[in-house]
Formats: sequence, C-alpha cells, structure tokens
Amino acid sequence: MEENNGQVWIIVFLVGALVWAIFFHQNTYEGQTAEEWFNEYDYQASQNEEYKNALEEANNNIDEANSMIEEAKWYSWERYEEMGDALDSLYTIDTVSEP
Repeated sequence: MEENNGQVWIIVFLVGALVWAIFFHQNTYEGQTAEEWFNEYDYQASQNEEYKNALEEANNNIDEANSMIEEAKWYSWERYEEMGDALDSLYTIDTVSEP
C-alpha cells in the first residue's frame, strides 16, 4: 500500500509542476514577456547597427590616412618642393566617437 502512496505523490508532484509551468511561466522568456523580449532585441539590433556604422567610418578614415601616407612617402624621393607639397597635403583624421 505504501508503494502506491509513493506513486500517487510522484504523480501529484508532476501534475503540479506541469500546471505551474503552464500557468505561471506562460509567455515569458527568462522572466520577460514576448513584447519585452522583442523590444530588448530591437534595441540591441539598432545598437549593433550604430556600432557597425561607426566601425565602417573608422576603417574609412584609416584607409584615407594610409593613402595620404603612401602618397607622401612616394613624393619624399622626388624634388624638395614636391615633398613639401605632399607634407602640406597631410591632415589629421577625425576619430569616431562611440555611438
């Protein structure tokens, strides 16, 4: 008789756990509703896009600076005036601020 009593308690526990899981965690993902989760996802996706754009801008600035350096190095073996013109054409590149 005690064996049946133990099985009943296990079944009651499993049914209770199932009911609790269905009704108390419905429409949540790690404690968030579907809408809250989507809003967080949407916000993070827009942040990622801003960082991607900032990285692209920084890489473009680096490419531009490298091009100017290469041109100045090429002119450095030419006449003095051309070397001066190449150095005069150099300018600083802007940094990219964090989005």
